[in-house]
Amino acid sequence: KINTQGGNQMMAIFATILSLIFSGLGLIFYGKIGWFFIWFFLGLMTGGVSNIFAAAHTIAVSAEK
Repeated sequence: KINTQGGNQMMAIFATILSLIFSGLGLIFYGKIGWFFIWFFLGLMTGGVSNIFAAAHTIAVSAEK
């Protein structure tokens, strides 16, 4: 059995950092296209403040996988 836990953790970290920089972008890695667009437009409307919440949502989604 191959241990893929490390790769999943790295993907979660990478996705979270992407969501901090570009609101919601990390959610695309988990197939959450609808959520990406919601966070993206919220990021445009709030001047990037929602990026913190998008990153928190990315962490929650990655914990489900």
